[in-house]
Amino acid sequence: MSFGDTDPFTSGCINALRSFQDCFRYVGAKIAGILYGSALNPGDISGNTDLLERAREVGRKLAE
Repeated sequence: MSFGDTDPFTSGCINALRSFQDCFRYVGAKIAGILYGSALNPGDISGNTDLLERAREVGRKLAE
């Protein structure tokens, strides 16, 4: 999901995330992880090595 701020709390995005969490909880689905990154310019995400590593960890959880 995308949102127009660097912070999901001030953007209101956290409300949508909580709705997804409630829906997943209702159907018994597990959430592998939640992460977000801020990108205002091309290449911002590819230069965020911490975010990319956290994304890899979520991918590993999904592959288990």
